[in-house]
Amino acid sequence: MIKGLTHAFAVLRRSPLYTAISIVTVAIGIEANVALFSVMNALLFRPLPFRDPQQLVSLWVTNPRFQMGFTNVPVSST
Repeated sequence: MIKGLTHAFAVLRRSPLYTAISIVTVAIGIEANVALFSVMNALLFRPLPFRDPQQLVSLWVTNPRFQMGFTNVPVSST
């Protein structure tokens, strides 16, 4: 295993452009995974910041001059 690692480092030392491209590719891949996990963590894994999230409803508004849009509002039971 040590012999394989020394050979790998020797090959990387001989071709600095390939080494730089490899390092940048790995860094971009790690950054993409971190960004995707951050979005998924915020949207799916954490609970909603409402007291009773099961009482949220969606309201759809249609206006001839505008595109259709929606909003979520909490509904109180009182």
